[in-house]
Amino acid sequence: MKASERVLPVILSALLLVGSVAMSVPLAAAAYALLIGHAVPSMAWLYPLTILATGALLTSLLSRMQVPLRLYALAVMLWMVTASCLVIRAL
Repeated sequence: MKASERVLPVILSALLLVGSVAMSVPLAAAAYALLIGHAVPSMAWLYPLTILATGALLTSLLSRMQVPLRLYALAVMLWMVTASCLVIRAL
């Protein structure tokens, strides 16, 4: 097993963790707005939960290694770009 085949899954899983934790920001903002009585649009919940569900799917695929590592790495990078756009849009 090459060193890159051992290190890359660890790096990708760390990226998934960071992205998933970042999704708590828009979810916490929506929950806070709901608690103080403001109207919360459904997209405030839908986008972060979709990103979290996709991250869970990618984590599941990584643990089973069902897809080639390069394809998986590209999927994680696309996931990170989408999550980053959501967080930037929420701020």
